Amino acid sequence: MRKRDRKSLLTYSKEELDKLSFELRGEILDAVIHNGGHLSSNLGATDRTISLLRAFDPFYDDILFDVGHQTYAYKLLTGRKLYHLRKTNGLSPFSLRSESKADQYDNGHAGDSLSTAMGRTRRKNAEKRDTYTVVVIGDASLFNGRAREALEQLSRRNLKRLIIVLNDNGRSIGENKGSFAKEYLPLRKDFSDLKDSSLLLELPREENQTSLKEEKDSIFSHFSLPVIGPVQGHSFTAREDAFKEAKQKALTGPVLVHLRTIKGYGYSKARKDKEGKYHCVEKDFDKETDTCYPLSEKKKEFLLNERKKKKDIYVIAPDSIYSSGLKEVFDEFPLRCINTEIGEENAIGIASGLRLKNKKAVIDISSCFLQRGYDQIRENVSRQKLSALFFVEKAGLNGEDGESHQGLYDVARLKTIPSCKVRMPFDVSSLEYIRKVYSFASDKPLFVRIPREKDVRDRKIRGFTDLFPLDRYRKGKYAFIGVGPLGMQLAEKRKRYHRFDVFRLLDLLSDDSLFDSYNLLRYKRIFLYDPYSTKEGSASHIGSYLLRHSYKGKYYPMAFENKFVPVGQNEDLLKRNSLYPRDVLEDILDTCHRHRKKEKKK
Repeated sequence: MRKRDRKSLLTYSKEELDKLSFELRGEILDAVIHNGGHLSSNLGATDRTISLLRAFDPFYDDILFDVGHQTYAYKLLTGRKLYHLRKTNGLSPFSLRSESKADQYDNGHAGDSLSTAMGRTRRKNAEKRDTYTVVVIGDASLFNGRAREALEQLSRRNLKRLIIVLNDNGRSIGENKGSFAKEYLPLRKDFSDLKDSSLLLELPREENQTSLKEEKDSIFSHFSLPVIGPVQGHSFTAREDAFKEAKQKALTGPVLVHLRTIKGYGYSKARKDKEGKYHCVEKDFDKETDTCYPLSEKKKEFLLNERKKKKDIYVIAPDSIYSSGLKEVFDEFPLRCINTEIGEENAIGIASGLRLKNKKAVIDISSCFLQRGYDQIRENVSRQKLSALFFVEKAGLNGEDGESHQGLYDVARLKTIPSCKVRMPFDVSSLEYIRKVYSFASDKPLFVRIPREKDVRDRKIRGFTDLFPLDRYRKGKYAFIGVGPLGMQLAEKRKRYHRFDVFRLLDLLSDDSLFDSYNLLRYKRIFLYDPYSTKEGSASHIGSYLLRHSYKGKYYPMAFENKFVPVGQNEDLLKRNSLYPRDVLEDILDTCHRHRKKEKKK
């Protein structure tokens, strides 16, 4: 195998570059089969990445990827291996500065790159540096709100050596449905006959090359932004010529290169996928393994049943239809389901509008993206005293996706917004209870956190409350409060507890009356185990209650510290943060043993 550094790439023949593209796709597919990850976006971006690194030096020029769903080939061509992708102490699935000098900033969320690039370019222009700043961004991300703001600024700034590479594949996670998609998609029909194999892989083909002429009367004319293309992104000649022209034009101001690519190119199943099934997959996806998450399935069942009964329920989701298990819901009730694509703020705004007209709104959104709608939750929902049901998917650890996708911080954020209720089921029955007691007639939004866990059992238990006692001892001196499925598993080991009252916490932001009803202040030691949030979440909330009431005992909150949690296997991350259930149990028992010994000495 020939060297893959940039210097060597410049000497590759056309045939060698085709072979390289073939090899890279094979390595990406192999890594994703073993480790999981973003598949279709990376397959579609491989050809573009090769030409990008022939045109620009990643250790000299600034190459910034928006989101980072398409960086696997870039990692391979800048000296990294995908063997440890998404593993503990391994590679992040996104760009990470600590990983390589070729990564110019830490990404993971959509719409961030253009603003960052403008700041970097402005500084370089002031210093009269001759390096380029290249932004690689998808068509869905480019019209995300923040990216649109940056485009508006670009039209009023003469930023030199700034090149925007638009990767136009007509997809976000699933198929784009908005007005911008309607403008792009018709342009793609002239190379829709490009073929690939049933599994992998076919060498790129030069057919249907689009001429290199600047787009006239495009949507970018509003931004006074020169455009090269549209260019067939899987044509070697077209890409190379486009980047050469862009480098020349960028000497006088920003320029956009419009590349049309096919998401999932080289793998027929991913290429034909319109729902997003192959956008991000789990390991061994090719073996059709069971990836069912019980709580997500129960959520889907509830939505299907409720919508059959009531015609005033609307479901809104920002482009997470397949990953959140909503495909069946959207297929059965298309008129009452709204996909806002990469538009979390818009999703929450639509929900508030529906509630003002007495329609029931259910919003399904990932925990790590809920923060993007913080202002809308505060101003459009909470301040207006509107009810809405939020299913917060991927709550807790999502270790393999790394820092940008951990769902540990939503409770702490929601705690600062008046009237927000946050509940977390610990099994299927508790989710059913939450559903039954919630009323759209209330004036408070409810956030139901759904962890991404398979080991969730269905226990038929009577007498649910928001702080439910699993077991009660007559002489209980200590209290253990568990959160979520892991908290439930630890609570069930009650045979090892001595003189313990064990609770399962459903309402993570309970008011004082709930704790008063169980006389929480009487316990000498209180242990809270919440491996799904930081200490600023439910742990801090209970701590504030104890402080206000001058609690005389000791409180042990066991949750994540308020820091960014890196990529890794969930089990490893729990152990590193002293939150692995078995270790936590031993620590609790040891603490109580020491306390009893002190009491005996007295």
